Amino acid sequence: MLAETERVARELARTLRLGDVVYLIGEMGTGKTTFTQFVARELGVADYVNSPTFTLINEYLVKDYAFVHIDL
Repeated sequence: MLAETERVARELARTLRLGDVVYLIGEMGTGKTTFTQFVARELGVADYVNSPTFTLINEYLVKDYAFVHIDL
C-alpha cells in the first residue's frame, strides 16, 4: 500500500504547476502527511516534511518557489 501511495503521489507531483492547490481530506493517521512527503520529494523539497498539526503551516523553499503544507 505504501508503494502505491508513493506512485500516486509521484504521478500527481508531475502534473502540478506553480500556483496549484491540492486538498487532502481525511482523519488523523490516514496518510496525508506521508502522501505529502512523497509529493514534496518529487518536487525537489530537500527538507524533512512533517505534519503541520501543531504549527498549522510549514513552508519549504524549492528553487524559486515555496512548497506550503497547511493543516486546516
